[in-house]
Amino acid sequence: MRPILKILLSTMKKILYCALAAVLAVAFASCEKKSNKGTGDEPASWVNPNSQDGVMLHTFSVAANRPVRFSQGNLQYRASTGTWRFAPKQWEMRGEENNQRGEDYSGWIDLFCWGATGYNGRLPYVVPTSSEGFRQGDIANTDYDWGHYLPIANGGNQANRWRTLTGEEWTYLFRGRPQAERLFGFATVNGVEGIILLPDVWDNPVEVLSFVPGADKGLNWESASSGGAFYDRTNVDHYKDNKYSAEDWDAMEKAGAIFLPAAGSYVNGRYGNKGEIYEYNRGWYWSATRNGQDCAYAVSFHSNPTDAFTSFVPAYIYAYVQFAMAVRLVR
Repeated sequence: MRPILKILLSTMKKILYCALAAVLAVAFASCEKKSNKGTGDEPASWVNPNSQDGVMLHTFSVAANRPVRFSQGNLQYRASTGTWRFAPKQWEMRGEENNQRGEDYSGWIDLFCWGATGYNGRLPYVVPTSSEGFRQGDIANTDYDWGHYLPIANGGNQANRWRTLTGEEWTYLFRGRPQAERLFGFATVNGVEGIILLPDVWDNPVEVLSFVPGADKGLNWESASSGGAFYDRTNVDHYKDNKYSAEDWDAMEKAGAIFLPAAGSYVNGRYGNKGEIYEYNRGWYWSATRNGQDCAYAVSFHSNPTDAFTSFVPAYIYAYVQFAMAVRLVR
């Protein structure tokens, strides 16, 4: 081979190697940027336009002279990137996607064991079979409180900006604040069943015809040794008490309404089935308050006309800490 040809071939190889190296460098940089692991570079679609840094703007009393504001949606986690976020819409829940939980899952899950922030080995995607190893004592102001420990991508992306309500605060919200019984009601929002909470000061938006509180639909308080609950012992599906389209809900949300979807729970290795106490159309929301050796307090609500009674239980119900349930944070 002539010397000049050898030189040309050698030069072309060097050019090809350099070009390939440049392409690989750009690809790796792009993948790293897309990981969003603690960068705060969240997609615009995660932002609720009716919130500021994930905070809804109206206040709710959870004790005398203690107002809070709710997050824009339930807490969610993507294991493949280690990303925490709030649901972009209040009605959003992941449902059976929670069955795919695992350290490499690239979708979102939104049901977590009590205190499963990732701190001290309590991983958010792991659901153990017993209460062994869980924190003994309340999680408020500890690294087991999701709001205290975690930077939430569309919630300010810094730790210690949020917190989990205590059992007593959940109870005051539904039972203790002025006119409390008229500031919540069952509803279906954009096809999703759940509970609506109204702020302390409520002006019904003119775009929406009405809001019917649970008190006007036969939900009455009954005291019990466990604290009591609102019950309706008739065959009524209360999720039909209020029904809003996405457009109607936008008006309700701007006026300050909060929606807790009936997100279900993940128990015994699977997302809850209809007809079970942890069925999928029941809402379970953790509090920061421990209850005994194996349990913690939670808010639970449910409406199933085939049960012959409908009940909503504010905070004075408890669940095993190894069960995975929804989390809604406040500031």
